[in-house]
Order: sequence, then C-alpha cells, then structure tokens
Amino acid sequence: MPSNLEDIVPNPAPLALIELVPASRVFYATPNSADAETELRTGDTLMNTKDIVYIALFAALTAALGLMPPISFAGLGLPPITAQSLGVMLAGAVLGAKRGGLALLLFIVLVAVGLPLLAGGRGGFGVLLGTSGGFLLAWPVCAFIIGYLVHKNADANIWVTGGLIAFGGILVMYTIGIPWMAFVGNLGLNKALGIMVAYVPGDLVKVVLATVIARGLRRAYPNL
Repeated sequence: MPSNLEDIVPNPAPLALIELVPASRVFYATPNSADAETELRTGDTLMNTKDIVYIALFAALTAALGLMPPISFAGLGLPPITAQSLGVMLAGAVLGAKRGGLALLLFIVLVAVGLPLLAGGRGGFGVLLGTSGGFLLAWPVCAFIIGYLVHKNADANIWVTGGLIAFGGILVMYTIGIPWMAFVGNLGLNKALGIMVAYVPGDLVKVVLATVIARGLRRAYPNL
C-alpha cells in the first residue's frame, strides 16, 4: 500500500489548475444525511439518488396500475373503472409537486416513444393525439398541482386532503381533457361533458383510495 501521495500520483496537479475547475462540475458527497446518499449538484439544482428512484418507482406504479383489468359497473349504467389515474393522484400526494410531476412526465415520455404502458396495452405518440390525449397530457400537471396543494396543507384533516386531491385529479384533469376531447373528436362541448359525467363516480372512488393510501404512507414514512 502506498505510504504517501507521491506514490499514488507522482505529479499532483497544481493548486491553480484545481481552482479553475467550475464548481458546477464538482460532485459533493453528503455523509451527514440519514442514509448517506450521494447528491448531484449542478448550479442551483439538486437531485439526489432517492428522488430519482422514487420518480422511476411511481412512473412504474402508474404503468402497473394500467395492467389491472377494468372494474365493470355495467349493471349501474356506468363505464368500467380503470386504476391508472390513481397513480397520478398518488404520485402527487406522496412525492410532492416536483417529483410527482416528473414521475408522470417520465411516464408520458415512455408512452410517446411507443411503450404500451396505458390501460389496454396502448402506447405511441398517436394515442396522445387522440380523443383521450388531453387527459393523458394533463397527468403531469395534475400530479404537480396535487403535490403542491397536499404538501402545502400537510397538517390538514383527511377531508381537506381528499378535496385537494379531487381538485387536481378530477377538476383540473377534466378542465384540460374535456375541451381536447370535444375538439379532436369533433363533438360539442356539452356532449363531451355529458360523456365524462359518467366517469365521475369512479374517479371519486380513486380519490378516496389515494387519500387513505397517501396519508398512511406519509405517516409511516415522514421523510419520504
């Protein structure tokens, strides 16, 4: 084993050259963090390995929810409920605005390049330009808004949390998706609204699930 620096690096770089390396190109370790994770600093941005893992995890969760078979309510005259938009609500409520929005943005990018991650095994850029494209493209926005509102009101009771998730996960999504559907599908706005009314009960069920799951996870893992 070498006993001094000269044995490892015969000609160490002059201090003047080291000082010329921009700070934005330097990687810093943070041993004082709870899990000794490594953080990458570039200018004023900060993204640690835990954030990247959670973003990828919730993108994968959203994809996995799309594999679940729809729950049929034909006897009630309602359309089948798919679970995929539950991932949008959970990503925002659990991860917060930035990470939740990025998780759904990653998911949409993967769909756009052709991966069949949507419910029913759909994928490709053409799907995003179809009648349901407005709802899909709204997902990152909805996750961001849900994350911002829920985390800004972290001490609120369960009813307020549920209301905030409903605002971002239903109202915002419908506000973006319904006009898109009316335009692309060559429908009147009233007809598009009438179609989507039937989906509200199923989306409210997902709001309840997202609220209970998110509050449970935040309680169990406050540093998530």
